[in-house]
Amino acid sequence: MAAKYNSLEIARQVDAVRDWLAAGMRPHKIRAKCAEEWGLASRTAESRLQAARQEMLRDIAGVDRQAKAAELLEAAAEILELARESRQLSNAIAAISFQSRLLGLEPKA
Repeated sequence: MAAKYNSLEIARQVDAVRDWLAAGMRPHKIRAKCAEEWGLASRTAESRLQAARQEMLRDIAGVDRQAKAAELLEAAAEILELARESRQLSNAIAAISFQSRLLGLEPKA
């Protein structure tokens, strides 16, 4: 008989599935991992996948574009600084390029 999980355990499973999706893991691999980690049936694993996707959609629906752009610019500035310090100039150039694209400073093709 399949194990019964409480809502906290289910939430943890959905969080793990969400992380796996974000890491690029394919759905069939996630279903297999759910079976291996928690003994979930394929249908239950699919339910966890759907819940994880819904959470991801809810998160992005509430994002303000300007605030997100500011976060991305800040992250790019951090990457640029670290790249310069470690003399990884190709990474520095990529960070500068990303910032210019985000700000719309690149010429139109």
